[in-house]
Order: sequence, then structure tokens, then C-alpha cells
Amino acid sequence: MVEKSVKVTNKGMISIPAEIRKKYDIKDGDYIVVKEEENGSIKLIPLEDISSLRNRARTIEDSREIFKQSRREDRDHFFARIRHIRYTQTIILGLSKE
Repeated sequence: MVEKSVKVTNKGMISIPAEIRKKYDIKDGDYIVVKEEENGSIKLIPLEDISSLRNRARTIEDSREIFKQSRREDRDHFFARIRHIRYTQTIILGLSKE
């Protein structure tokens, strides 16, 4: 398991260390879900592109399981985005009242 420290920019961006990008085949333009865990930690989950999912599916059962996993990831990503929008709106509305 690799552990690296990264710095957050003023725009909230981080750089994923090259060793981790290579290990998980993360390339420019790939999507990653940022998930807050119950214990307060943050998890980065790379999303697979559709072509790699197709290559993994060997049977109908494989396809169904991959589809279910993809739907769960899409749902998690969608709800994370909604939470972020609501949080941003709360901040903006809170600042505008002052």
C-alpha cells in the first residue's frame, strides 16, 4: 500500500502521485469519485471507462455484475455531485445574508 502526501491548490486540486496513477492506470481525462467515509476519511475511486468494462465481460453474468457495479458508481458519483452543489449553495446563500 502506497501513502503519499499531496498539496491542495487554491482551486482545490491535488496531484495524484505517478506511482499510484500507474498502478491504477489513471490517465488524463479519467473520472475519479471522491467519497467521504463515515470515519471522516476521504476515498478516491477511479471509474472505469466503458471499453475496459467490455473487455472484462466474458459471460452474461459478468456483464450483469459489471453493469450493476457501474450503476452503483454512477449513482454514488451523481449523489456526491448533488451534495457538493447543495453545499456550495449553502455557502453562497450564507455569505449573501451577511
